[in-house]
Parts: sequence; C-alpha cells; structure tokens
Amino acid sequence: MLYRYAKSGQPNVTAGWRAWRVRVTEETVGAWILHCHVLMHMVMGMQTVWVFGDAPQIKARFPQQPYVEGYLNYGGSAYGTKTYDPLVWEAFDQNH
Repeated sequence: MLYRYAKSGQPNVTAGWRAWRVRVTEETVGAWILHCHVLMHMVMGMQTVWVFGDAPQIKARFPQQPYVEGYLNYGGSAYGTKTYDPLVWEAFDQNH
C-alpha cells in the first residue's frame, strides 16, 4: 500500500473511511481480499477481492496439485450433520 493508516488518531477528528492507492507490480499478481475486521461489517458487504494479472500469471503464482489438495475442504465443529448440531456462540444474551 502506498498510503497507510496513521499510527494514532487525533482527538475529535473523524477518520471513518480510507482511500487506498495500490501499486501493481509483478510481485503483486494474484488475488487479494480487502475486508473490514468487524464481522457485522463484512456481512453487510465491506469486503472485496481484487485480482491483478491474467489467468496464466495468476496460476503461475500458486502451487500445483497435490500441494493445494484439500485446501477448500471444510469440517470440524462449525458444521453440523444429520446427527450433530454445531456449537453456536451468541454475541448477545438471547433472553433480553
């Protein structure tokens, strides 16, 4: 990034948005996700994927099979089945 966040904020100064200018070079070819770290904001769409380069350039940046085998296979306690309900963590007390 050519412009970064300030190391600290100023009292009584609004800083609710940022504009970025990105320098695209051969080293930055690939797919990059930009997102807000507040989950509720991500759910509302404050995330995007920027893709730099054409298909052959992007494919050359990532390892071939079998090194990425299973990368997008998910599992664990976050996913339920017919006999198992996943554990759900609630941010707010549902009784109020």
